[in-house]
This record gives sequence, C-alpha cells and structure tokens, in this order.
Amino acid sequence: MGTSLRMMRVIDSHTAGQPTRVIVEGGPDLGSSSLAERRDRLRNQFDRFRSAVVGEPRGSDTLVGAMLSKPSDPSCAEGVIFFDNSGYLDMSGHGMIGLAVTLEYLGRISAGAHRIETPAGIVTVDIHPIGDISIQNVPSFRHAKDVTVTVNGSTFVGDVAWGGSWCFLVNDHQEELNVGRVERLTEVACSIRSALARDKIVGPRGEEITDIALFGPPQRRDANSKDFVLRSGKSYRRAPGG
Repeated sequence: MGTSLRMMRVIDSHTAGQPTRVIVEGGPDLGSSSLAERRDRLRNQFDRFRSAVVGEPRGSDTLVGAMLSKPSDPSCAEGVIFFDNSGYLDMSGHGMIGLAVTLEYLGRISAGAHRIETPAGIVTVDIHPIGDISIQNVPSFRHAKDVTVTVNGSTFVGDVAWGGSWCFLVNDHQEELNVGRVERLTEVACSIRSALARDKIVGPRGEEITDIALFGPPQRRDANSKDFVLRSGKSYRRAPGG
C-alpha cells in the first residue's frame, strides 16, 4: 500500500513569546463554505493534518497553527482557521498578530487596517507605520457573573465570558502568578475547568468553557493586571489572554 506525501510551506512567528505557525501552502482543500464550516471539515476529515503541523515532533503544546483559507466575505483580505495540539480555536489574539506580520512579510497586506475572516467572525488587524499591530476582536461579552464552583473544598468565583473562545475569569484565587508555579497553576486551572463541566456550567448554547484565566496584581508599572491563562488541553498562554 503506497503512502502519499503532502508538501507544505509554513512561516513561524512569535508574539510576546507565543509562537504562531502560518500554513502558507499545502493545506487540504476545504471548499468555499463559511469559515466555521471549513473548520468543521478540517476537524472531521483532515484532523491528522492539524496534528502533523502543530504536534510533536515538529510542533509543541505552545504552538498555534493558522491555516490560510480564501475568505467568503469579499471585504476581507484573508481567511484563517486556528488550531493547536489539542483542537481548534475560533479565534486567537496572538495568532492574529502573528498572521498579520506574516502576511505583511509576504507582501499580501501593508500598513493600515485589514479585515480577516475567522470561524468566530470578522477581526480587523491594523498594522501601524512603526511596526506595532493592534486588533479589533469579534464582539466580546460576559455571559454569567459571579459563578461559583467548588474544587477539593476550595471555592472559586468567576465570570463566564466570550472573546473568540469561552473563558472563566477568576480574580480571587489565592495563587501566586509566576512562571515558577506553572505546574501548580495548571493543576488548579484544570481542576476549575473540570468542576465547570461537572456542574454543567457552559455557554448559552452549551459550549464548553475551554480557557481558565487567573488574574492578579501586576509587577510592571505600565500594566493593569497579570494573568495565567490555561488554554484548551494543558497548555498555557505565553502571551496575555482571556
């Protein structure tokens, strides 16, 4: 039985230490339906492509993949489907910044504002003349306030919110947020996520809450807050999130 090979071209970038891998050429044909439907087709029919791009040994749990796909909205400069080693992301903030610098490097966009189609909706990226990039995300909202979950006798109170992914935002958690405590913070965040699923705390249409964000006081004078955000799976965000 023969084995078919797929050649692809990718470009890697970093945003605040969080890597993005843009698949420029060689992705599977997903048709011309909506980006959400194309994402579902990628998940259902070509999931091995996702794991080959971002999983070990070529990738890692920190990496977010971004597959270019022709936008269905003609006002958009590009369409993109985000994924990581554990599944699919409707939207990725750092991934969108990494995508923008990659498209600029390729000469596909230049300084100014550009609309990008994602499964979550249309996001605007603005490339400033000095090289900074800002994004206007899909409309974000809080779905539920002061939701309480109990984990091993400890109580956590947080808000359920949407910003391209479903998040549980916790301010009062008694945890010290520093890189030396990543294993402990991961354990706590995983336990909170399991408790949310156990208690059937979900989005308005039953969506799973994938991201757990623990907030605390900043160490830098130019920051308003500090956070630890556990993504889907057991990977944490190196760049600010939530």
